[in-house]
Amino acid sequence: MKKGKLGEVTIDETTGEEIEWVSKSEVKRDLKDNQSLIEDLVELDNKKIKRLPVSDYFEGHLLDLKGMKASGARKRQMQFCAKILRDEDIDAISDQLDAFTMEDKKSIAKLHLLETYRDQLIEGDNALMTQLIDEHPSVDVQSFRQALRNAQKEAKKNESLEDSKKQKKAYKALYQYLKENFL
Repeated sequence: MKKGKLGEVTIDETTGEEIEWVSKSEVKRDLKDNQSLIEDLVELDNKKIKRLPVSDYFEGHLLDLKGMKASGARKRQMQFCAKILRDEDIDAISDQLDAFTMEDKKSIAKLHLLETYRDQLIEGDNALMTQLIDEHPSVDVQSFRQALRNAQKEAKKNESLEDSKKQKKAYKALYQYLKENFL
């Protein structure tokens, strides 16, 4: 078999397969990119890792890596996972990782919206309360108003106190009620 030039595609005379010659530096760059992708994958929780479009073999090694503390063994496992990742569909994995990120951003945005609702309701925004009740007719209005009254009462009481002494039980309870019923 003749050795080809870098970037050149040649045909192996014995098997008839095409061979593309790649530089050692390019292989190292790809390996480094794979390792950064693996670092992102390791940060996912186990349920999301199981939803990735990867082989069971890679998934098992990724879960092993997730359980390791920072050490030489973790570094070797990371390199091994990067090597295995070459045989996986990296584009599909990246797309799924992006989808997970978007899901997380959407859920965080919803929680921030609920925090804004809570603060507006405590300040006395009756129009918002009416709007929420109209949009969600299955909500128990009496318990919603009770949670709101308790939070407003607590907020009035806390106006005169320092930050370290403020009570936040009803404040948190109203948020939980909004999260359970209006999300």
